[in-house]
This record gives sequence, C-alpha cells and structure tokens, in this order.
Amino acid sequence: MKTGMVLKQALKLTILALVAGSVFSCAQTKRERLKGTTTASVRSGGEVQTCGNGESSAGMIYDNGQLPTPYRTAVQQFISSWMNYNLLGTIDGSPNSTKTGIDFTGKFTFNSSGALVPTSSNFKIAIIDSYYGQSNGSGGTFGAITVNFDQAKLASANCRGTLTGQKTSATTFKVIADDCAGSIAIEGQINGTYVDGRVSFINKQSSMNFVGQTGTLGALRIATCGIL
Repeated sequence: MKTGMVLKQALKLTILALVAGSVFSCAQTKRERLKGTTTASVRSGGEVQTCGNGESSAGMIYDNGQLPTPYRTAVQQFISSWMNYNLLGTIDGSPNSTKTGIDFTGKFTFNSSGALVPTSSNFKIAIIDSYYGQSNGSGGTFGAITVNFDQAKLASANCRGTLTGQKTSATTFKVIADDCAGSIAIEGQINGTYVDGRVSFINKQSSMNFVGQTGTLGALRIATCGIL
C-alpha cells in the first residue's frame, strides 16, 4: 500500500516537472514556476530585507476570512492563465503560515499628480506551495510559482505588458498590471505603518478553458516603506 502511494506521488512530481512551466508565452512578464530555491520566499528564509522602520520589505497575499472563494481555489483560478491549475500543491492562506502562502514584493512610484510612474514601478508575486523545495525529478528542485512584472524591462516584448495606476486619495491607490495572460489589480489603503488591500485578477486565456475567469486572489498586507 505504501509503495503504491510513493509511486503515485513520484508520478505526480514527474508530470509536474514536465508541464508546470509556462503554458503560454507572456513575453517578459515572467509568469512561471521557477526551478530551485535561489529566489526563496520570505517563508523559506530568502529575500528577507528591511525598510525604513525595520519592517520586512516583503508583504503577503493571504486569506482574511472574507474571500468569495476558498484560498486554494482562488490560487488555482489565478494560475490557470498560464499553467495547469491541478499541478498546484497544498497552500496555507493563514497570515501566520511559515511554510506555504503567497509573498508580495514591489515598489510603486506615483508622480505629483498621483499617477503611477510605470518605468519606476514593479511587483512580484511568489506562490509557495507544498512542492516548493521538493525534487523535480531532473536533479533539481521546484521553486516558487511567480509573476514578475517590471514594465521597465518590457520595452521590446512582443506581448507588451502595461502597468497603470493612480492614487485615488491621499491614502488609497489602485494599480493594474495587464499582459497577454490577463490583468491583475492591486488596491491598497495606507494605514500608517502598513498598506492593506486586496489583489484581484481577470484571465484572458486559460490552460483549462477558464478564459474570462475572474476572482480575488487574497487580501494584501505589506509595510508602507516596502511598497511606496
């Protein structure tokens, strides 16, 4: 019985190794599952930096108990725009999770009129599931599933992504990233030390025929000095 379970898991990891990469080419917006743990999440001990007041410059997209769909389901819907959503491992949406979840890093710059300066703005979403760090069957390990959006590096892309946004008040903003896979909306409210908000998405294409899939990926929390 145990041997059968081990073989089943090995087969699943082998399939994951073959097809968990980008299903669709999204120019250089970099929607993909990375190999290795060199870009580890904060939960895995990597990319830990501090900003202004000593807070971590990395934030999280998490389940605040008010999401319209279960957290893992929302992540599956989100990643279906570039990979098979069935290849997502388990993932914990708790803000206190130390092993799996979604990390958010980035920097948004707004001009004096409150408009986003796209060439000086960027963000990265790193989805850390239970496959992170496991053997990929090719002598390496599985890394994070990531969306790395930096318009300053998209100038020559065939499927050029755009980053637009606006400060809607002195304490609120909305940023929209759009590429050939879909759009991602990041809404935030500045509450002193932290920015709280939400991240939602609309898929333009899908590996599982979920074109037009919309949803809320999760609630957002990041140190104000880490994002602004």
